[in-house]
Amino acid sequence: MKKGIFCLVALFFILSAICSSAENKNLILNPDLEIDENKDNVPDHWNKSGANCFYTDEEKHSGKYSIGIKEEGNKTAYYATDVRGIKPGGIYFIKGWGKSKEIKNYARIWFYWLDKDGKFTGAEKPVGDRFTATTEWEKREVVATAPKEAKGIRILCAIYPGKDSSGTVWFDDFSVHEVLPPPEGFNSPGKNFMYNGGFEFPDPVNPEIPVAWLPSKPENSKSILKWEQNGFSGKCVSMENFEAKDLCFWYSQIYEFKAETFYTLTFYYRFNKKEGRPFLVFLPGGLKNIPGEGARKDLPTDWVRHTISFSTPSDVKPSRISFSLNQNTQGQKLWIDQVEIIEAGNVHQIK
Repeated sequence: MKKGIFCLVALFFILSAICSSAENKNLILNPDLEIDENKDNVPDHWNKSGANCFYTDEEKHSGKYSIGIKEEGNKTAYYATDVRGIKPGGIYFIKGWGKSKEIKNYARIWFYWLDKDGKFTGAEKPVGDRFTATTEWEKREVVATAPKEAKGIRILCAIYPGKDSSGTVWFDDFSVHEVLPPPEGFNSPGKNFMYNGGFEFPDPVNPEIPVAWLPSKPENSKSILKWEQNGFSGKCVSMENFEAKDLCFWYSQIYEFKAETFYTLTFYYRFNKKEGRPFLVFLPGGLKNIPGEGARKDLPTDWVRHTISFSTPSDVKPSRISFSLNQNTQGQKLWIDQVEIIEAGNVHQIK
């Protein structure tokens, strides 16, 4: 018995060390801009475009140096660095810091996904809000899922000029971290390809919610959506309604459903009351009432495992899996945990 406990404890510390190591690995080279070994006034692993770019020790968020761009009229300028080792299907946290002074137009941090040849795949995407006017050092951050073609990321810091633009912006302390690797089922049919279906990992931009999941409700809804500790195993999400008109959702964007394919969706759920109405699960091409339609007196108050089989249409588009609670009253509450999606096979092959 003692030997078994010792093994479990050892395994826990090994897994913790692995997770901590992956979580702390910044994929950007020279992220704090401190290294310039060839003394060319451009941080190593970065490049610049535009004569009004500068490398300085007069302003910095941390360390000794930062990069800056001074806007003078209609001139384009930017700094950029490329990040390799990106996994298609992985979820990444991108962050940078900036400070602005008297900018008339705006400056911003952008990112682009790069393919295996280092070319852009898809359009540019912003990392947080713009820098305008005058600000102190502020962070900008975003969480993004790498598309199928992605093998890298380009981080680009630019000031966007107008005819009479002026002002200065500084950038410092960048990071790209892998938040979640691609799900097992991303490359292996028959395995789970649901992101964070156990709701254990926080969103780095909003730590009040689990990463890869979002709560949603109309502005006038009194519904309460929470990320809680008391799940079937570890953490879970919950929804609580008080009026018949209340409506709320927890949803997750699925990376990619294949057309005309069978899938199974499995999850655990429970209610706080036996009497009430079912909840809805929105799937590609339709929805399901769980545990069945209409007002009921047999809602489970202990955790129940439920499985739904469904097939995707031929014109399937990027889809969400969504859990919704509505038309329940007087504090009807639902908990959801351990969500899994498994690809079962092509519709025509199985038939």
